Amino acid sequence: MRLNLRTLSAAAVLFAAMIVTAHADTFSYAFSEASFLGTDAFTYTSPTQILTTTTFTPDTCSVFGGACSFVSFTFGGVPYPAVLEIGSAVAGYEGFQFFPVSFFTTIGTNTQDVSANGPYYTMTVTDIPGTTVTPEPSTFIFLGTGILGLAGVARRKFLRI
Repeated sequence: MRLNLRTLSAAAVLFAAMIVTAHADTFSYAFSEASFLGTDAFTYTSPTQILTTTTFTPDTCSVFGGACSFVSFTFGGVPYPAVLEIGSAVAGYEGFQFFPVSFFTTIGTNTQDVSANGPYYTMTVTDIPGTTVTPEPSTFIFLGTGILGLAGVARRKFLRI
């Protein structure tokens, strides 16, 4: 019986040592507009990459020189494939309607120059690896059932003797 307890104790220590938590990526978005009308900008950190139409509250944001409260990406719009709106209840909103979808979805610095005189738009999408902790319950279940199976085999072996 002592060997069985030793085996289970060793298995428990091994299980505790093997608990590994996976880390999921987060994504950082930074948009800026430079034109003769002024600048609009926002930053946002998202737990997932934005690949569909969505509205969110940015981390920092300015529109028409004042603070803003929302940013909206619309994909698949007509006649433009992607539309960006930055706005607030007080200052109104500004819409940008001539972007390809890749402007928002491609990792890296994406630029869009509308004309020789501006405006000039920059969207930087950064993949920040491993910053969000993601539990792996299926791994724990798989390992736990394996340990229970080993305990059952050990128990049967000792009952036979």
